[in-house]
Amino acid sequence: MKKIEEIIIVICIIAITIIMNVNIVLRHLLNMSWSPTEEICLILVVVFTFIGSAYATRIGAHLFASFLFDLPMISFRFKKFLATLISFVSGATAAFVAYLGIDFIRLTYISGRTTPVLGIPFYWFYAALPVGFALIAWHSMVCFRENIRSDKYCIGMDEMRGDDQC
Repeated sequence: MKKIEEIIIVICIIAITIIMNVNIVLRHLLNMSWSPTEEICLILVVVFTFIGSAYATRIGAHLFASFLFDLPMISFRFKKFLATLISFVSGATAAFVAYLGIDFIRLTYISGRTTPVLGIPFYWFYAALPVGFALIAWHSMVCFRENIRSDKYCIGMDEMRGDDQC
């Protein structure tokens, strides 16, 4: 799953970079613009945002991890308690938002809305919302399970910390 997330993120970033730069060259050298540039880049940003958030949760690169857990004055026991609490609350909240996202996709599908230039149905790329939040919930709950089971604490699936690192 990690590789799939990384591939999606890389593809989105590369595609946005290429599309925007090609459009800049077209606009300044040939005095013309490729009209779907904004639409395609917006779609890629939506996908990148939600899949990237899930990836950040997986590796422990979200805000709480870098703020509190790097402070040496906070005890290991408090860090473990906080990591357990945050992973549970984050996972439950993300699962709820994923559930709401499914209803959002359903309503978007019913509305029949499409992008103005390419005519792509909005629900195709808005599906990144429930998928991304479901992945965030999964990664958070895996950390929660590890925080309950282990003598170390987990702030990301790739980031287990023990007493000696605090």
